[in-house]
Amino acid sequence: MSPVNGITQTPYALLDAYTPLADSANAPGQDSLAKARAQLEAAQNKVQGKSSKAYTREIGQAALHRALEEMSDSVPPPITGAKVRQYQKDLEESFAIKVRLDVMKLGVSKETKFSITQSPEGTIQVTCTDPAAKGVIEDYLQENTKVGETFGYIQALANYDKARQNPMAQQWGELKDLKTQIQTTAIETFFGDALNSFASYSSLTAGFGQDGTANYFTGLNYTV
Repeated sequence: MSPVNGITQTPYALLDAYTPLADSANAPGQDSLAKARAQLEAAQNKVQGKSSKAYTREIGQAALHRALEEMSDSVPPPITGAKVRQYQKDLEESFAIKVRLDVMKLGVSKETKFSITQSPEGTIQVTCTDPAAKGVIEDYLQENTKVGETFGYIQALANYDKARQNPMAQQWGELKDLKTQIQTTAIETFFGDALNSFASYSSLTAGFGQDGTANYFTGLNYTV
């Protein structure tokens, strides 16, 4: 189920079978990751001094570009809408499992409830009623920037999916058919046009519950 229209749940039992994505034989190459990081840094520098609305659009587009770059390293062609959506779901699941497992190793109880969001400027924010656990999770995210980057990918992919389902997206008919082969450049062009015309860029929250599940749901619009 799409995070923009419902809730994606990750059973806590999956933690026992979790294998870090970085250890996978299909993990993205270092050259591709370095290139993607450079592109995001360029986007961040480019929008310095712009309005929050412009900043968020640029960061969102850069995050989508990087998500598609990494997807192309692990998902065989052709690229289809269905594969993009499945990649998003897989990313949501692996992210939720990794974060919960990692913070547990740092001493955060599996019953601790907390949530993660991304600010319009791209920084990761933690909400937790336990001050000690909150500090541990914040330190973990600061020391593991790739985790925050991955959350940005999920947020960008969720916003792309939301834009694609907008009735005004019908003019991009090739993107409505999930079985149709599409080019990543077409996805990025559509996303940029959507943000500039009919689509808003919304925040995403990953909520980690006491039962070991992680729920994804949208929050406020960053752009209007």
